[in-house]
Amino acid sequence: MNTVISRWIPLVLITISTSASFGQSNAPFVAKKKLVQFGWDTPTAQYVKANIAAMEAQPFAFDGITFYPGNTNGFVSLFETTKWDDTRLNWKALTGIRWKKFTDNFLILNATDPGLVSYWNDTQWENIVANMKQVARAAKISGCKGIFFDTEHYDTSAWSFSRKTEGHTEAQLYDKMRARGAQVMQAWQSEFPDIKIWAAVLLYGAYLSDSNYAMEPAFVNGLLDALNTRAMLIEGHEYAYYWSSSGEWFSIGYHNARITYRDTFIKPENRAKYDRQVQVGTATYPNKFADGDLSQAQNDRHEHHVYMGLATTDEYQFYFQERFAFWDHSDNPIGQPISSQTPWSGIAAGIASAKDKYNSGKKLEFDLSNGVKQTQVSVTITSPVNETVLTPSKRFAVTALADGAAKVEFYRNAAKVSEDTTPPFELQETNLPGGTYTYIARAFNSQNNEWGSSNPIHVTVSPIVEKNRGIQGLP
Repeated sequence: MNTVISRWIPLVLITISTSASFGQSNAPFVAKKKLVQFGWDTPTAQYVKANIAAMEAQPFAFDGITFYPGNTNGFVSLFETTKWDDTRLNWKALTGIRWKKFTDNFLILNATDPGLVSYWNDTQWENIVANMKQVARAAKISGCKGIFFDTEHYDTSAWSFSRKTEGHTEAQLYDKMRARGAQVMQAWQSEFPDIKIWAAVLLYGAYLSDSNYAMEPAFVNGLLDALNTRAMLIEGHEYAYYWSSSGEWFSIGYHNARITYRDTFIKPENRAKYDRQVQVGTATYPNKFADGDLSQAQNDRHEHHVYMGLATTDEYQFYFQERFAFWDHSDNPIGQPISSQTPWSGIAAGIASAKDKYNSGKKLEFDLSNGVKQTQVSVTITSPVNETVLTPSKRFAVTALADGAAKVEFYRNAAKVSEDTTPPFELQETNLPGGTYTYIARAFNSQNNEWGSSNPIHVTVSPIVEKNRGIQGLP
């Protein structure tokens, strides 16, 4: 096992230019994006089971929610070192939740560590493995897609090198943390073979050279070591909270998660699995730019944030909010003060508008640059039409109209694949394998400032079904 690691990564890597070598995503990408709520009002399983019909009747455009599975306050952590009995999770509430509208739901698992966990204590990890089997079983019987793993430490970090070596070398700690990650993944999969593990921060925290997350990549490599062919990991990209320019979602966000993090933190033997079974997600945090009913400028930024998140995620975006509630906050396990029992004015409408525009192949009609609204140019993909269905051998051009632009970049499934500096701006495609592809064009002026983003175009390439080549053994 290769134990050479780098804890301190230069920050200059974060600002990878969009002129870098074009990436080509072969990740599990879907055209229909999912927006999942996670906030201060996140409820317990008991509340969800009792109120799911009323929650789904609310006019909020979420595809799912997160909720806490435990008894009492619902809160559970990966790093609890005492073996749970049968009362730690609320099994009665977790069984028989009648989901209808909310199709993609996740149990919350935290990573808080009061300083008790030792990576070297086998007894503790036997208990942790047993506990994680319970969490995975709870996710499965409650009808969830998997676990939302909030990797932020909040207290003492379990990902810290300085706090967890216990007299061992950094290389020894890396190997031990990697082995523990594999144990946890095996535990989850033993109860839920096709589980999805959605981490709020999978690798990005370490990428920022934060010592509190410096060793998290070791644990992630362990998860990948044990990952079966049916399970999935999701990079939640919590740091998307702070982006204010359209380009950040593509160049800093998707490009770095898909290419730079992979090459920096993932061991060579795990990179093919990372490409196939790690999705890139995004996140929205309205409290970053608002603290009450939204002004028009805040409405624009909010809708832009949700829309760009949908445009640059492989499938999932989580929506985290503080100080206002979508659901009854009286059940809130974390007990944070909420000033409004309903969403601020503009919140629900902005979410619905962004989702409707993206899912129907419409443009947002404006971009942001450092939080400032940009409407100088309109770039539109004119061909092919949205929802085109093609065969793998079909050659086609993606054509964009952008009057006055000096350059147009083309993105396939959020990864940059080409650019053109001569009108008509085109991307030539041929021999794509069967799958779903979403194309977006971005226009730039002669100073290389971003001008605008196009409508998304969804193209389905259908596998060729050869005549007389049916089920094996049949004519």
